[in-house]
Amino acid sequence: MARRSGGKWRQYGLSRQNQPGLGSGLQAAASKRWLGRGHGLRPTDTIPIMNALLTRLLVSVVCGVLLGFSFPPYDFWFLAPLAVALFTLTTFGQGAWRALGFGFITGLTWFLVLMDWVTVVGNDAWIGVGIFAGFWIALTAWGTAIVTRVAGWPFWVMLIWITQEAIRSRVPLGGFTWGSLGFSQSDGWLLPAANLAGVPALTGLVALVGAVLAWLVRSALLQEWPAVCAAAAIAVVALVLPLLIPLSSAGQDDAGPQTATIAVVQGDVPHIGVGFSTAAAQTVLNNHVSQTERLAADIAAGRVSQPDAVLWPENASDVDPFTEPGAEQRIEQAAAAVGVPILLGAIVREPTTARDIWNMGVVWDPVTGPGDNYKKQHPVPFGEYVPMRERLGDFTDRFIDRDVLAGTEPGVLDVGPVRVGDVICFEVAYGDLVRDSVLGGGRLLAVQTNNATFTGYGQTEQQLAMSRVRAVEHGRTAVVTSTNGISAIITPDGEVREQLGESTAGYMIQSVPLRDELSWSARLAWAPELLAAVGALAAIGVGLSRAPRPLLQPARRARTADKD
Repeated sequence: MARRSGGKWRQYGLSRQNQPGLGSGLQAAASKRWLGRGHGLRPTDTIPIMNALLTRLLVSVVCGVLLGFSFPPYDFWFLAPLAVALFTLTTFGQGAWRALGFGFITGLTWFLVLMDWVTVVGNDAWIGVGIFAGFWIALTAWGTAIVTRVAGWPFWVMLIWITQEAIRSRVPLGGFTWGSLGFSQSDGWLLPAANLAGVPALTGLVALVGAVLAWLVRSALLQEWPAVCAAAAIAVVALVLPLLIPLSSAGQDDAGPQTATIAVVQGDVPHIGVGFSTAAAQTVLNNHVSQTERLAADIAAGRVSQPDAVLWPENASDVDPFTEPGAEQRIEQAAAAVGVPILLGAIVREPTTARDIWNMGVVWDPVTGPGDNYKKQHPVPFGEYVPMRERLGDFTDRFIDRDVLAGTEPGVLDVGPVRVGDVICFEVAYGDLVRDSVLGGGRLLAVQTNNATFTGYGQTEQQLAMSRVRAVEHGRTAVVTSTNGISAIITPDGEVREQLGESTAGYMIQSVPLRDELSWSARLAWAPELLAAVGALAAIGVGLSRAPRPLLQPARRARTADKD
């Protein structure tokens, strides 16, 4: 142990004979201010690339870009764990404010790349979403900086990511799940893990692989070769193990028919972007009726099989079919032509108020007319309703002038012989809503959506990826039906069997498997998130009691320096 009189120099590997003079001392002080606490370097060293402040800022931006490009429409899924590795190295050993700053920059960049389709609404909305997301990723960075002080830190980093997403998906205003790390893996090796513990499992594995890669890099720089071997082995196991999870597309149950023939109708819309007139709404309804009549003609001619059910998208009838006789007649005409029930998306006025409406999925039988319905439970804040409208006053004028009310019951509907678990549009991003429809008996998932506002901006591809993850998560066929694309039929193993592209009118018809068996993900529900949150909070508690561990200084040397 060094004597106190010379300990501060021996901490940096210097003797009294080579203590710096005034000039080098100023250089050392400047280096310490530049690097912050816990940099783990000698004052006379050249600043390594990962310890320079400006370089860390640059790497934070790079992390955000890589994360953005790991999602559709780019689909470079393998960039996600690499980005997490860089993110972990950037925040390693940093104090609270620096970690928060680096995380915020990563989150802001990430969501500006990921959600550039929000520019259709306005650049201010786009930047606002980026700032909001940056706040959450800043908290992730802070948690990462804290738990990297604890032994086994790659595991705790994984729990930090899961916990952040668990909280973000619930608060505020019902949460914001777009950009969950797991949704980047719809084309990746890790996708089968969703069947075991849902999106949290995918997010956790991406974060674990990334954190382990960071451990590997740090260990290699410190020439800790046993740790390098251990990190490499863990990364390989984490990547390969999900491939061993069996995912079958065949029906497995005896509670009902093993398969059903489902038809999906995509009518297309007269124009895209913001703004929708009553005339355009009528045209959309007419388009879906016309495509359904074309389907009926092909059935009559023997060109395609008779379906058991027909699915229309959200907003297929933006004209209230319960109050507008013309809309009701057109829907009845389509149902009679095809001869089977239609699940259609409709906007229905709330009769007791002047402004409020329901966004509904309605089962329309060719004989008995309208039957069961599902009311959307999670309307989009500022997209379908304005929170605190009265308090915001004139600020709400740029938003919608009517509010979609929130339903309270899961979307479980009998569409002919098929019990469907129904979610509407971005509800597919919320695991609890999809899970409730499966636990309620849904043997097939229907995702009714209207993406016309964001056509050509990548939003539809991102929502399709979410639907693929949900199909694997619950072992269910997922049928995405959109007004103008992308509509798709997805098998329980996540494969897109058939799809209709954007701005395309047409229909698809497929025989698909039906299932009753519950996946482990459905059975575990929110338990994995709760356990992750408990573990993450415990690790943060331990980490707060310890000093930062510098990125390029071994733990043993750091402890010796503290004693000096």
